[in-house]
Amino acid sequence: MDQCISTCRAVLTAQFFPKQDQEPLLSFVSNRKEYTLPLAELAFIESRDRITIVHGVNGLQWTTTRSIKHWESEITGWIRIHRSFLINPQHIEHHNASEVGLRLQNTLEVLPISRSFKGVLDAVK
Repeated sequence: MDQCISTCRAVLTAQFFPKQDQEPLLSFVSNRKEYTLPLAELAFIESRDRITIVHGVNGLQWTTTRSIKHWESEITGWIRIHRSFLINPQHIEHHNASEVGLRLQNTLEVLPISRSFKGVLDAVK
């Protein structure tokens, strides 16, 4: 009986009080498959018409039907630089007033910064 109680307590504690040192995960559906990936492995999210494309730092891409506005409200710490781009600041290689460079595996992805989002990167690096 005591072992059952301690097991239940351990399961409930892990479920409702996750460890703080765990890296944040992002869950989404792409092509009818559910993915759960660490946020650190994702570089940016791009909006195209009615779909969004999640770009991984390893070059992989996943297509979803979530709006970029939904992503922006779900992910804290990411920066909106354009109506079509939401970026992970961990992967910023360089930036200036009109563009930002993100380091992806062996390439540098350069994305535009729109005029309405021009000052959002002033506090970064």
